[in-house]
Formats: sequence, C-alpha cells, structure tokens
Amino acid sequence: MEKRTRKPVAALSPSSSAPSTVTPTATPTAAPSSPNQQYTDELHDDGDLPPSYSGPSLGPSSSSTSVPTTSSPSLPTIPGMPPVDFGLYRIPSVTISSDNMTLTTNLAQYSYSAPSLLNLIQTQSKLPPHPQIRIIGKRDGRTDFDIKISMMRYLARHPESRGGGGWNYVKMLGPKEKGWRGGKQESQMPSVNGGLEEWVNRYVAEESKEKSFTLTKQVINWNTEYLEGQIRNLIAGTNYKGKLTITFPVTHSKLIVQCPSSKPWYQALAACFSPTQTRRFEVITAVWPYAALSSEETSGQGNAWAVKSEMAFWAEWKDVLKFAVLDKKSGWLSIEDYIEFAMSAGSQGKKQTRDWDLDQNGSPRS
Repeated sequence: MEKRTRKPVAALSPSSSAPSTVTPTATPTAAPSSPNQQYTDELHDDGDLPPSYSGPSLGPSSSSTSVPTTSSPSLPTIPGMPPVDFGLYRIPSVTISSDNMTLTTNLAQYSYSAPSLLNLIQTQSKLPPHPQIRIIGKRDGRTDFDIKISMMRYLARHPESRGGGGWNYVKMLGPKEKGWRGGKQESQMPSVNGGLEEWVNRYVAEESKEKSFTLTKQVINWNTEYLEGQIRNLIAGTNYKGKLTITFPVTHSKLIVQCPSSKPWYQALAACFSPTQTRRFEVITAVWPYAALSSEETSGQGNAWAVKSEMAFWAEWKDVLKFAVLDKKSGWLSIEDYIEFAMSAGSQGKKQTRDWDLDQNGSPRS
C-alpha cells in the first residue's frame, strides 16, 4: 500500500489564470468508541499537518476544481453503512474483473460524447474504492478460516463530521510527468492547460477506435504493516500452526472506458492481448487518504485520520476477530459479529485457544 503525504492542492478552474489556496478546515477531534460511529481520532500536534479537504477536486495538471454533483438512482439508506450513494456504482454496460479490482465499460456514449465521459469520471471520482483485510489460514491443503473485513467506512467521512466532509481529492498527471497521455507508450507529452475537461475532449476527438480512458483510485497512508503485525500476534496466541496469509486488497480501484471496436471479434480479442495497439489516457487518480500522514512521516508526532486510527480500529475489533478465527469463520466479519460478541459477555467463559485438529463439534478432523 503506497504511503504518501496529502499536500494542499491549489484550486484552479479551466478558465482561471491564477491558483487560489485551499482553505484548511477545522481540526479533527476525538469521538465515541462505537465501531459503527463516524469520527476522527484526536490530533495531538497539528503544527505540520496538511489541511483536510472538503471533497474531491479536478483541474489542470496538479491543480483542481470541485466536482459537480450528478443525479442517480439511490439505494435505500441503511443504518451503519458508510455515507456513500452506492447507487452511483452502477455503471451501464460494465463488466468487473474476477478479482473485483477493475471495472470496464464500452458504452459508446462515453467514447463519443465528451459531456457524458466528463460526468462519468467526475461522479466516479467521488466514490471510494473498497479497501479490505483478508485473513486466510490453511493446513494440509485445507482452509481453516477465511475472513474478510471491509474498511470502506474508515475512508468515507460523514458530511456532518466535525472538520467537514471527505479528505479525498483528485490528482491530474503533472507537467513533464511521464505517463499515458493518449499514446501507445508512456510519454511526457502532450501537456495540457485545461485539466480533465481538455483530456476528455482529446480522448473523444481521437480517431482511433483502439483507445481507452482510465480512472484510478488509490488509498494512501494506511498503516497495513501495523495491522498485519497485530493480526499475526493475535492468531499466534490461539495456538494456530498453519500457514497464515494476510492481504489488503483494494477492490473497485480502477475504471476503464473502452471504445467499442468495429473490428471482427477475433481481431478485437487479439487487440486486448496487444496493449501497444491501444492509445491509453491514464491522466487522473482519485486519492483517498486513510490518514493525513504516513506512519514513517509522523516520527512519533501527531497525526490525523479521516475517520479512525488503525490503533482504535484494532482495539475495537481484535477480540471479535480472535473468536471468529477460533470459530473457523469463512466470510465477512461484520457489525453483527460485533453485536453477537458484545451481547455474549465478550470473552468471558470462552476458550482463548483451540485444538486445531478437532472440528467444531470436538471430533477429530477427518
């Protein structure tokens, strides 16, 4: 997981001649201990921390302007869900990769209508990716437990949170920065002054049908090393001796718009395996900070988190996770697991380890 410092970004509209400074919002403060409540941990020393962002931004090069709101059918609001309009994830004519990382659409209007593509990218840049923790324990080729934890709620700040809304922002490919600028290979040219709108116009105007436009979503400053260490120590305490695999996948992290091909199906298929034939526009990244600074950059000083620190998350969920492991759970660790654990008097009366050679009923593992 890449760690980067979230730095202030100057706001600049395509027609502006000079950037303006982003105004810092109020400092995040401490909050209740409920795992289902949005809050930000206390900032101990805010002298060197960057300002929080009021929302994602778009604009020329590394500068930005605010993203307009678009209307879309919304799903019912369920208590405890992240403050996200999940209906906006439903993109027409979209396919998703087997690992749920990449969404691809070849709807013609996105490649032939600049307003349609611009609206799509602006809307999707406001939706967070889905960071997760996945914990798999295996012995003798068989799976003992396979647990997934959703971390989206720790990226998406509630609009009414103290300090304002989300910290997410948009970064455009900067001047002289090497990248995919509409060619068949990475380059530092062309350079544009009109930000996202100009890149969208260039993509639509590109005559080749072998072209694609990509939005990437990136989670930064998430201390996965700390979490992995805590998880390994926790599971070691259960006397587990199998192979433990811990990963931190981020699904729904890339959206690719592909131009519908007029070639016969077999030529179109061949082009998919020949990336050099495609003119790629990969000029925009939606950045979602878990914290204001990476763990290396804090050096014992204060930090601020979009919603809650990794330490606070771990304090709330470690016992629930431990007994999910002991129960050989397979699936998502959810708020229902937390409620069940809390209502059963927590860890009182429960074994802290288990004989992993016995099944759930105490019989020898076959």
